[in-house]
Amino acid sequence: GRNFLEWLLGAIRANEDLTLFTDVRINPLSDHTIADLLVEIAERDVSDRILHLAARNVVSKADIGRFFLERHPSYGGHVTYTTSDALSALAHRPKEMWLNTERAAVVFGRELPTVEHELERIHLNLQQ
Repeated sequence: GRNFLEWLLGAIRANEDLTLFTDVRINPLSDHTIADLLVEIAERDVSDRILHLAARNVVSKADIGRFFLERHPSYGGHVTYTTSDALSALAHRPKEMWLNTERAAVVFGRELPTVEHELERIHLNLQQ
């Protein structure tokens, strides 16, 4: 299946109606950032640690939807913002789907990127 961003961008491009959850929170990274971080992990001895690779801040899926909708002004569908509880009969999913990146920040010696940075990176890569 498709991930959230693939579904979202496909729906925006097709002018499909969207239902975006304001209470489901995530902290995604782009494929490029994950690849870069995996290279760094391979160069370090972190075999005794579990690292969560994710953006350092957390946003709702609705926030991500707004980010991409602002960059697609020709979108002609309808957007509904709601809570996941309103549609809980369709699929049971956790609301807090984010990872704690504090240990990874210590290992890398820096904070991981923000969600906003990652969304901009994804958007720029889609434009190429």
